[in-house]
Amino acid sequence: MALRDAPAGNSHTANRRPTCNLDTWGHPQIIFAAYVRATRPFGLEVMAIGNCYFNIFREDGIITSVTFGGCFGGGGGGGQDPFSPGIPGGAPGDISIIMGPPKQPPLPLECRPEFIAAARAAWQRAGNGMFNTEAGFFVRGGFSNPAYVPAPYTNELRKISFRPQPNDLAMMHTHPHSGSDFPSPPSERGPVDQTGYFRPGDHQWVPVYTGSKAGLYVSDPTSKTGYTQLRQGLDWLKPCL
Repeated sequence: MALRDAPAGNSHTANRRPTCNLDTWGHPQIIFAAYVRATRPFGLEVMAIGNCYFNIFREDGIITSVTFGGCFGGGGGGGQDPFSPGIPGGAPGDISIIMGPPKQPPLPLECRPEFIAAARAAWQRAGNGMFNTEAGFFVRGGFSNPAYVPAPYTNELRKISFRPQPNDLAMMHTHPHSGSDFPSPPSERGPVDQTGYFRPGDHQWVPVYTGSKAGLYVSDPTSKTGYTQLRQGLDWLKPCL
């Protein structure tokens, strides 16, 4: 696959609180009665605290939301079906005792220190935009803790060729001063940086980032231009504020 640079100039229930009997197996201990990892999408897990359960959603191992599911009968549950949500009553105990402090979601790729360091190194390999060749790197593995792999040097004029891999998450490359500052338009030669590409194996769409003296852009099929600007000028070489 080749990414070609165009010539310069182209352009939110009501307040219903459940009753959870946390004394079922001995107060004040909170005991896991079950910890069932459901085989359904979006990383849904069911956690039991006392006789009540909570739905936990994860994304890439990070807890993104927790919702109350219901309570089992006997002491607070009132015989309610264990999978009926929204039982009125007192507060369900502090689930943070089990979960600990909430985890912040990971930063977007372009604001992660590792991404910025890899982008800075690629810009240097491209002569800070002075060379007519391009440089870049791949983001591979899991989104929470990916690897940043430099793209091989191809010595191509305002173009960089590469072979997509099954674990690609994103690809970033530079554009020289002599070429267009913006992502390249669609080409008859196949997927290019405006539209990203589909990796082999699961055919998941992989976005491509373009860094130039005008800013950092990422391919965006929902945009009329096919891309979105993320950072202005050469700010993409600096930490996000």
